[in-house]
Amino acid sequence: MEYSFRPSLLQKERSFRLEADRIWRSEGEAVRFADIHKIRIYDSPGMRNLGGTTLSPGFRRCVIRPAHGSAIVLSSNHFAGISNFEDRRESFDPFVAALMQRVSAANPSAIFISGMPIALWLLWLVAVAGVMIVTPLAALLIVIEMFQDGKIDGMLIVATFLLAGTFFGFIPMARTLWRALPRRFDPTAA
Repeated sequence: MEYSFRPSLLQKERSFRLEADRIWRSEGEAVRFADIHKIRIYDSPGMRNLGGTTLSPGFRRCVIRPAHGSAIVLSSNHFAGISNFEDRRESFDPFVAALMQRVSAANPSAIFISGMPIALWLLWLVAVAGVMIVTPLAALLIVIEMFQDGKIDGMLIVATFLLAGTFFGFIPMARTLWRALPRRFDPTAA
């Protein structure tokens, strides 16, 4: 079973292959399943503006931590070009599921976590809370400015509309953050 993706403009496409007892990287390195200490899988939310334009697409990420050496990071987004990401979940999800099954069988003490790393989760929480506070204040500033000067600063309106797009996306964002709370799971449970 194989999976490949290109993480960004500055990196080349990476390939991964599952074999009987290890995962191979295109760089020629391999990590045995029995040596994998932890696997974390989570969804990273995308961002849209008020007009519905995707600023950054959401994606799924899998971080594989061997007992020794650097982490292996897989993403369901494939960078196809500037502002052009290809969603590869159709091949990503089965690859990661097979990987977790093999790691679980080879290393019963391996840890499986669903959800963002806590620092990333807190960063998203602070960003969403900040938008929930700043948007109403920006709208209030527009109203106050209208009554004081009789004119409105165009940049303030633009900023308020951008923030309002995120403000009205609060419910889906809150659901995503709730699902992204780190939790252990058993990949063999159905």
